[in-house]
Amino acid sequence: MTQFFPQQLRQLADVSFTLFDIDKQTKVVQGKNESVLSFGVNVLNERLQESMPAGSKILEIGCGRSSYFKANLSKNIQWLGLDLYKNDGKGARSIATHIGSVHEMPFEDSEFDFVLANQSLEHWFEYDVTITDALTEIARVLKTGGEAWLNFPLFLHGDPRCLSGDITAVLGEIPREFFSEIRVEFLKSDKNGNYEGWRFCGFPDFLVNSKTSINVNLILKRDVQQVARNLQYTKLRRLSRIERLSSYGLRFLFWKSVNWVLGRDRKKNAEKD
Repeated sequence: MTQFFPQQLRQLADVSFTLFDIDKQTKVVQGKNESVLSFGVNVLNERLQESMPAGSKILEIGCGRSSYFKANLSKNIQWLGLDLYKNDGKGARSIATHIGSVHEMPFEDSEFDFVLANQSLEHWFEYDVTITDALTEIARVLKTGGEAWLNFPLFLHGDPRCLSGDITAVLGEIPREFFSEIRVEFLKSDKNGNYEGWRFCGFPDFLVNSKTSINVNLILKRDVQQVARNLQYTKLRRLSRIERLSSYGLRFLFWKSVNWVLGRDRKKNAEKD
């Protein structure tokens, strides 16, 4: 498991890095066709809820049409959900209580004890939102001493830095002045073996330097300093398809184009047959 600890991480003395073995937990059951990444997210959500005092208020960013955390609430916790759209691309309605972006959230300063984002961080770049700006806004809505639990995949999809596993670049965008404690957990599972999730997401092996996709859990504790709402908010803009594809480099664009042409030819031949 040493592959999860790049040498450059050891230079970040103020960050705590640990392995979290999801095989050792007993409360969450993995579905028959559930991926190890999805299972790991559920385990983290269960653990977060167990650690929260009764009466806590939590915001889930990017909740979409379903939430393991909300569906499994077992004590007095106030849950609010934030999502960009009332309906997703397939027309399914979001369970969000509020519509908005992590770039500019419709909440008061210091409103939440906890903020949760499940597999959301790697998609922020698609809306031209930097990790720094998003985390600054998250710090704003967190109470002093509050925690943000942000899990995201490496070697799967989304932000090119997440796809390539450049965790150092991701952590480099954390606005350290707002957080007094930074913890990073790499989730492991020996029962599931390797999971080459990037292939299911349509990415070639040459963009990924790993044998398996993995989940990372980033825990940030809000500092006592006051966060000034000094971001220059602009209208949310989703990157075009060509902009998103270009972010992975020219080699990927060429690979994607060739596969698109070959796939179109195969489809034509199949129709003739």
